Amino acid sequence: MRTGRRVAVVLFLGVGLAAAPGFVRGWRLPPLQWDPAPEPTRLDGGSTAPSVRAEGAYLVAHDGPRLRWRAFTPEPVLHVSNPTDVPVEVVVENVHPEATDAEFAAAAQHGLERRWLVPAGAADLVLAPTFPVRDRYRVAALGDTGGGGELDAFLEAAAAAGADFVLHLGDFAYGPGELAAAAEAVRRSAVPVYAAIGNHDFHRGLELLHRGFTRNVGPRNWAFRLGGVEFVNLDTAADTWPPDSGERGRLVAALLAAPRGRTAATVLLTHRPIVDPRGRGHDLGRAGERAWMREVVAALGADLLLHGHVHASLESVLDGVPVFVAGGGLGRGADEVPEEGPVFLMLSWRPDPAPHLAARWLPLPEPSRTGSPR
Repeated sequence: MRTGRRVAVVLFLGVGLAAAPGFVRGWRLPPLQWDPAPEPTRLDGGSTAPSVRAEGAYLVAHDGPRLRWRAFTPEPVLHVSNPTDVPVEVVVENVHPEATDAEFAAAAQHGLERRWLVPAGAADLVLAPTFPVRDRYRVAALGDTGGGGELDAFLEAAAAAGADFVLHLGDFAYGPGELAAAAEAVRRSAVPVYAAIGNHDFHRGLELLHRGFTRNVGPRNWAFRLGGVEFVNLDTAADTWPPDSGERGRLVAALLAAPRGRTAATVLLTHRPIVDPRGRGHDLGRAGERAWMREVVAALGADLLLHGHVHASLESVLDGVPVFVAGGGLGRGADEVPEEGPVFLMLSWRPDPAPHLAARWLPLPEPSRTGSPR
């Protein structure tokens, strides 16, 4: 009887957990926790304070008449209403220096930071910087840099090579203070930086580093299109259970539900590779994670996979899709260093109607100052 009651209690708790909002939200391990909530993309001030509804940007700070946002797509859109009788300053970080806004010109620009002065009484004023149109787009990718000199060297080399933006493939925070240093480095960057969150950025023991990552670098999951190419970044910093739950599951569901252009190419980013190209198990690890991610690759029709985590520069193929692991960097602690020396990856393509992705490795120079070892 007691055993039967215990079984009944376990089943009751199991059904209750499956029906609970947290189950849909997803579990993360390690450390065991709910899937973290996403950064806010709305600010509701009602009828007495400014309100903002953002697409492709999230709120960083709200300091009186100044609202600071960070863009995680090349063309963020902010709908701003200001019912007050004083102007409000809206600051957006990570905007390309050549981006233009035909509707409402920025009041000031400093590097990747734009400032708009929204007049008193404005209703649904749209701030929409447009990314510069290119005959050929170029994107630099590298992960596992830490937050010191190697990251600075990569950002400088990417800009010098003509990159329109940078994809960082995760792992800034190998040691104390590196995540804060990385946040400053991406703010100093000459071109926008969109990052995947690495396992070293997610936690250190019970220290939840992902809070600093999302506050200062970017969200854990994002997607955007530019020049006919769709970029999708999914958080693999820690296992998610069930694999299709949480923020990344909702993003994939939204992408699959939305109309998709037939000619657009798709680049899928995850910090941890789905399968270690060397066969050494340095990948997603859990079978459920790998199986779900392979289903996503097929469902999204991914044309190219980008990963870090493995400290090497590798090329392979998974289920017919080209795979590039760009985690070798300057080789400090690297598993494999190319004969030609440390490299980063450069992707390029011509825009619609039929973008074709080309990839090549470019040399990564030594940093001007020593970065933290991995």
